[in-house]
Amino acid sequence: MKVIVSETITVYDSSGPKLLEPGRKYYVLYNISEGHVNIWVNGRIMEYVNPPYYSPEEWWVKIIYKNGVEGWILYPENGSIMGSDCLGN
Repeated sequence: MKVIVSETITVYDSSGPKLLEPGRKYYVLYNISEGHVNIWVNGRIMEYVNPPYYSPEEWWVKIIYKNGVEGWILYPENGSIMGSDCLGN
């Protein structure tokens, strides 16, 4: 889901908190836990706490092909991806 910031928000990555100003665009990748989502901002994955939207119905899954190519897919509504497990192992 693409989102455009309407008011300044704080997001987090391994180097600490960052401010996203109004007008900035980011993409919601997946929910980490209730009220916590991972987002994609300028090529970086960051955590956003308590976003104004919270949609547990939409989950993005990181996939890695046998040849090492990585990507993201929207988890299907039937909840089934061959070879997946709930723990990410």
